[in-house]
Amino acid sequence: EDSKDNIKSIGTASGGGGGSGGGGGIDANSHNHPNKEVLDTITQEMLDNALREILTVDSEIIPSDDNFFSSLRTLAEIALNNEELKKIFLSKVNHDIAQGRITFKKGLVSEELSRFTKGLDVGQYLKGLLGTGARIDEYGNAEMTSLKLREFLEVPELRFNKVQVYTGIRWDTFGAGIVESVEVDLDTNGNELQSGIITLKLEDGEFGAIAVDDLCQGIFHNFKGGNDTENEDQKNGNFKFAGFSTSYFRIVEILDDVNGKFRYALRGLSDRWTQQNHPKPQMHFACYANPTNKYRQSSTYTTTDYTIRLKNMTTWEYGADNIYEISGKLDGFTIGDTVLEGEGQAFGNAYIWGTLQKVYNNPVRMEIDNGGDGFLALGETMTITCKVMQGWEDITNTVETWTVARETGNQVEDTAWNIAHTGFNGVLDITHTKQYTDLGSGLSTLFVFTAKAGDNIASFYLTI
Repeated sequence: EDSKDNIKSIGTASGGGGGSGGGGGIDANSHNHPNKEVLDTITQEMLDNALREILTVDSEIIPSDDNFFSSLRTLAEIALNNEELKKIFLSKVNHDIAQGRITFKKGLVSEELSRFTKGLDVGQYLKGLLGTGARIDEYGNAEMTSLKLREFLEVPELRFNKVQVYTGIRWDTFGAGIVESVEVDLDTNGNELQSGIITLKLEDGEFGAIAVDDLCQGIFHNFKGGNDTENEDQKNGNFKFAGFSTSYFRIVEILDDVNGKFRYALRGLSDRWTQQNHPKPQMHFACYANPTNKYRQSSTYTTTDYTIRLKNMTTWEYGADNIYEISGKLDGFTIGDTVLEGEGQAFGNAYIWGTLQKVYNNPVRMEIDNGGDGFLALGETMTITCKVMQGWEDITNTVETWTVARETGNQVEDTAWNIAHTGFNGVLDITHTKQYTDLGSGLSTLFVFTAKAGDNIASFYLTI
């Protein structure tokens, strides 16, 4: 309105000499300056703000409501304040350090390795055997209530509880191992064969205590099912434990220079043993017999009922001629013509004080003649002749039943071969040519010869 009044007054002053006949005065609304609308929006407050001082980066004037920051000064103030804020707030994108304790009510997730330089407390930690919670200190010492491990526990010493308890079999033998991994062989259709490769759990610098042709036994719980439902001890080396599976296998070939990896073949089926269970990771196994290495044929095992010492072990099963001592519960064992009963000791070649009962023991054994050094080259045939002895007496003519079985790790092929040789009568020709071979497709073949004469059974294991 002031502008209009000013314009009106200017128009009136400039037209004072005119008459009233029209055109002598200027209408204020007739002013059409192009900035009129902008000028009309200017207020006194805007004019006052325009006169306020602008503080630059180098200005030493104290900021107030009567001055402004320049753009560069504004950026400088923000940068200065950021440094102060960094001392108070944690960064989400850069490494940072919190000076105080932080509580995570929803938990903590770390996608990288976390480090606790002074240790770690869990729950309300109170030390001692009756304490609570858990603690791992800066040196790696841990104290907690219990610990469950799904694979291995490696410790140089176990203290406090000095009792050792065995509920299965404890072997004292020339060879053993712990399975780290198993790779089962497959046929062209993806079906499992009766062979595979085992890698042992060895420490740095450790050498596996195994050898080719070792006959091995391991007992484990199979999480996938198929475990035995009852206990059985046939008193010949065949065992079953309820809730566990028993695996028998032969070491066919060693695949490295530290005896840490080897190829195996499962034990073949028989009337007394009708299972074939592949070894499993974490399984402990014992080597207890070897048909080709006389230095690996003695062992001792202990059950909850008895301890037995064995010699000349060349087969999966042992007989009276393999036993040189039994201690504990003697029921179920027969030495020669004597059936052992009760609890006590039975052994040979010993000095005894006390009651002595003479045992007549002429064990039955099998001997073979292979006509050579036992090596069968391509294009050759080997003739095997079996003989059964009792003590020094040849009782081959009393044999009622002869059987021969082949074990290569391929049960289908072995079964077919066994059926084709049901007419075995103590003499066997083993052929190895390009057109036909009795050795199968494996690297090593085990032949099991068995003879039954009355109540006596003799076996011989031959590997080629």
